[in-house]
Amino acid sequence: MTRFLLTIFFLVPLLQTFAQTPKTFRGTVLDTAGGPIAGATITLYGADFKPTGNVATGADGTFRIQVPAGASYGYITHTGYFPFRINSLAKDSVLIYLRPETRQLAEVNIRSEKPFIEQQFDRMVVNVDGDPKTGMNVLDVLKKVPGLVIPNENSVVFENKSVSILIDGKLTRLSGRELVTLLASTPSSGVSQIEIMPTPSAKYDAQGDGGLINIKTIKRVKPGYDANVSLTGGHGWKYLSNNSAYAGLNYRWGKNYGYGSYGYGFGKQSQEIQTTTYLEGAGQRLLDSLRYKTPYRNQNVRLGWDHYLDKNEVFGALLTAYRGHYDPQTVSQTGIYRLKDFRPDSVRYADNATFRTTQGVNLNLNYKTLLDSVKKKELSMDADAGLFHYQNDNRIGLQLKSNGGSALSPVQQLSQNGETLTKIYSYKADYLQKFKKGTLETGIKGSYVTIENDFLAESGIAGSVLSDNGSNDFRYRETVLAGYVTSKQTFGKLTLQGGLRAEQTFTQGNSLTLDSVVDRHYLNLFPNLIGGYNFGSGSLNASYARRIGRPSYGYLNPFRIVRGAYSVFRGNPYLQPSFTSNYRLSYTAKSNFSFTAAYSRSENVIADLSLVDEQSKVTTALKANLNDNINGSMQVSYSGKLFGWLAASYTAGMARNSYHFDYLQSPVTVRQLTGYTYLDNQVELPADWWLDVYIYAQSRVTYGNEVNLPLTTTQLSGGKKVLKGKGSFSFSINDIFFTGVQRSRANYGNVNNETRSRYDSRNVRLSLSYNFGSAKVDVRKRNSGSAEEQRRSL
Repeated sequence: MTRFLLTIFFLVPLLQTFAQTPKTFRGTVLDTAGGPIAGATITLYGADFKPTGNVATGADGTFRIQVPAGASYGYITHTGYFPFRINSLAKDSVLIYLRPETRQLAEVNIRSEKPFIEQQFDRMVVNVDGDPKTGMNVLDVLKKVPGLVIPNENSVVFENKSVSILIDGKLTRLSGRELVTLLASTPSSGVSQIEIMPTPSAKYDAQGDGGLINIKTIKRVKPGYDANVSLTGGHGWKYLSNNSAYAGLNYRWGKNYGYGSYGYGFGKQSQEIQTTTYLEGAGQRLLDSLRYKTPYRNQNVRLGWDHYLDKNEVFGALLTAYRGHYDPQTVSQTGIYRLKDFRPDSVRYADNATFRTTQGVNLNLNYKTLLDSVKKKELSMDADAGLFHYQNDNRIGLQLKSNGGSALSPVQQLSQNGETLTKIYSYKADYLQKFKKGTLETGIKGSYVTIENDFLAESGIAGSVLSDNGSNDFRYRETVLAGYVTSKQTFGKLTLQGGLRAEQTFTQGNSLTLDSVVDRHYLNLFPNLIGGYNFGSGSLNASYARRIGRPSYGYLNPFRIVRGAYSVFRGNPYLQPSFTSNYRLSYTAKSNFSFTAAYSRSENVIADLSLVDEQSKVTTALKANLNDNINGSMQVSYSGKLFGWLAASYTAGMARNSYHFDYLQSPVTVRQLTGYTYLDNQVELPADWWLDVYIYAQSRVTYGNEVNLPLTTTQLSGGKKVLKGKGSFSFSINDIFFTGVQRSRANYGNVNNETRSRYDSRNVRLSLSYNFGSAKVDVRKRNSGSAEEQRRSL
């Protein structure tokens, strides 16, 4: 690995040495008061009056451009100023003053509205623009994206496939409930756009069967500062929940740009789960009633700094850190019945207290240079180092009692303490060259991951000395070497993009306690193709991509964790990667209507699987490789204004999802046809008030070995601009009728159960946000080299 990195760093000066170095023309552009003008455009022209190159001034008004052969003069332009002609390019440096235009215009009100959802060549763009009307927080906005669902507030799924979440090109490390909590505590007032890429190009890691979601925050380009603060208070089904405080700051001075944010969330979540398990071979059924209350608090920090060495070179650093603390307290009772009886023969009680802490820090160093401003050749490099820690302490007491309440066994005490330390190192380099009608990109990446898991398990009769019960030490190592090439070309109304990515993977899982070692290495190719045709009144796009689904590191740990009286979770060190082929066809008409058809096939798909031991009555949940998953879907969407006053966003679709796997040496198929709809209606009221009604409904759906039953949710939200338009007050009532109850069924082999889960889907929230500063625009985004590895670390 060291030799690999040294080779790359030595190649960089060689690339710059061989780059062509024509004459460089420098200058400074000022206004009549002597202040710098940022963003002025300098365009060079040849004798044939055709442009030969252009560049923009920096924050200090300076520019530097390489003069190609044949260029004879230039123009400097900027909105609000008269253009300036440069008659000679012979000088090395010039100082230019632009005179402002002084036209007298009648007072007019100009309002430019972008549609809430835009369909572009390779992505869907949600225009948030810091407007709370799009949603109180990022989670609210994502719920309105066509084809995206958040099952049980525990994961993010787009077109029935999991997705990766990035913030300004930097992947969030969190997953599951922790990720959803982060999205819920990030206010929309600091967000510019959300990009959904169903078919990421070969530039991105091939990991993940779905696409990417990139959340772009609002940044500043002019000298000075911008800031936004937000306070949110909420109450869930039973307790105060969804409370958060957030502050973000952007500051630009000289050749430096600093930015940062801090978020703090806290509350208590509530959930009740009732599961009926039928043990037909034993002539019994188990009725398990479980109640959760989970106090939580979390913090997230982002600190970044970019330093512009000159107009064409920038060095940056980004530090991200988080800490989450969760204390689930669980009380359950499991009644043991004969199949047709209504009174239990006995009841087993479980009292569970868990203390879980997740924390991590990642440092990203990056460098970007423009090798040739005329031919627009760019080189960028990223180096990442991350350290992540996970601690889970679980205490559970179990006791069997008769139907009358008499103890049939002493209290059994279990203690399970798990600790995971993950280290991630990565380096990547990307080269981009722009042509008149296209681009060419190529790059390499290397990553190295080490994981150390220590698990201590003890059990015994309460009050006595506990003995070892399955302690284990597990070590995991992974190295991935990758390279890619991708190109995008435009031929009139036709745009084509094609790429190929190669990834060589080496893994080793070592259970020190069980003396078991699993070594794997494999080389795979991942092609990517996108084609688009613009009709003028609409566009047609088609895409294909091959993806890989490496298992999350936590799934590989062979530990056995007791969750309840008859419920156990176990890791699977023998998991293999899955491979998915994605096909997608979309048509957009006048930016309002869109139609999408998608098809995917995954082999060795990683999904949940339940195993039932009828003798012990224990159900073991684990991740397993199913034979395949086939998914086909169609949806139609509309986004625009109706009747001149109703902002509407409507989606309706159907999907057919099927899983095939073997259980107890017999083939099993879980298949379901699903219908769904999103209805979002928003009106603007007098005095800067607004009101929004959002409805989501779906029929039965499957994401693995079980089928979820139909559900609907209704959300009412509204708000008002305050503090002279710089602030906003908003409220939200989610799942008004408490119909977002998750119900599911699983029936295969000797597995036959029904589950009903009610959680804090119904909640009330109030939020106040305030923005101060001006001239907010997006700046360059960071796409960290260790993004994919961090996502898999949980």
